[in-house]
Amino acid sequence: MRLKLESTNIDELRKEIPIEELSQTFRDAFATTRQLGFRYIWIDSLCIMQDHQREDGWQDWLTESARMGENYKHAALTIAATPTVDNADEFFSNRDMPQRTSLAVNIEREAPEDMTWSRCIPTQVDVSGYYYCFSEDPWLSQVDRAPLNRRGWVYQERLLSPRTVHFATEVIWECWQDTASEMLPMGFPHSLENRVFTKNTKCWRGKTHGHSKFLDEYGTWMAFVENFSHCHLTMERDKLPAIAGVAAVVELPNDQYLAGLWRGGLASQLIWRRSEKRLTNYEPPVDYRAPSWSWASVNGPIEFAACSFFIAKKSRYTAVIIDCKVDLLVANDPFGQVTAAQLCIKADLAHISPQRIAANPGWMLTLDSNKASMRVVSYYLCVFAAHVAWCDDLFLLVLEPTGAKGEIFRRVGLLSIHLESNTPMEGFKVFPDCTITIV
Repeated sequence: MRLKLESTNIDELRKEIPIEELSQTFRDAFATTRQLGFRYIWIDSLCIMQDHQREDGWQDWLTESARMGENYKHAALTIAATPTVDNADEFFSNRDMPQRTSLAVNIEREAPEDMTWSRCIPTQVDVSGYYYCFSEDPWLSQVDRAPLNRRGWVYQERLLSPRTVHFATEVIWECWQDTASEMLPMGFPHSLENRVFTKNTKCWRGKTHGHSKFLDEYGTWMAFVENFSHCHLTMERDKLPAIAGVAAVVELPNDQYLAGLWRGGLASQLIWRRSEKRLTNYEPPVDYRAPSWSWASVNGPIEFAACSFFIAKKSRYTAVIIDCKVDLLVANDPFGQVTAAQLCIKADLAHISPQRIAANPGWMLTLDSNKASMRVVSYYLCVFAAHVAWCDDLFLLVLEPTGAKGEIFRRVGLLSIHLESNTPMEGFKVFPDCTITIV
């Protein structure tokens, strides 16, 4: 059993951390820190109480998890045991150095006609010069596909860290400005470097360290959320805390954070749906963690219909957002967990059965969970936005009544209607300008 900080051993660990009780990964991390000349190392399981079932452990986690983003943002260096599944594995690994070496090839302009490449390249194109050849995409195989980097918390850590050293089958360097490895010590080629993070995500990284100016804040945030939604979280409740650090350090001026969305671009951020088709992957959360209108309320990958500033500006939002309120678990932590939320809007509503939706081939219904498909007898459709630039679709929030007094609904999905017809809602009773609350 690996050593971790708990309420029962905090006094002992303050005096001394028994090295023999640490996993090999942690021992290697300690050794690396010393060899690099640093006096301090921060490891979450040794610096945050892990017994969350106890009140003092839970309070410590609430406090320290809110600071986690600052820890990584201000770190001199983040070291990552990238190939490991968990910290029971070794930090270092044996490797075959000849396989970690790129081959330099000199190509001359004039070449014999019998060479295969010379028959494929027009003679007027000058391809002479030195080229470096390697057997695989080192970033994709060793970093992006590593189990460690599929974790939700790690995605935030990589974004916030000014520089990271990955200990994979070779040592790989990553920072906001450059990437390099033992195989490619002069830096990654441009085509590979762009895979490290998308252009938008690089902007977020640059801004967190004071090196970039935002042009498309909300589109960039939606791109970040889409990427994050593909990551795995051991604890369902961590959906919002695991990105709180990013939200805090890139807080938009004169804006408000609302359970994973920003008030200033709220309309475009409300039009999201699952990006996988199989409902079996979308069990609803066991415990409440976000309002139904937030992407954080569902498990699994999601996508936004208007994930760019250009598309969002070209959209016509037929619903009017009246107000939005979020109740926080910790009052002074606007980026952490929420206990309740209400979104009040004015929009046209339509009442319709699932069978009527299925009968229209141009209508695409995406439910938020498999449980929603089992319990629904009829839907309320909230006409929300139209003509989202490149796709000319009508987007409707799919709602069901909560049973509470008043016009209170919860979201259960998203319906998109391709606007080939001028009257997509023909034949359905529409209730215009309804003021409703979505929880």
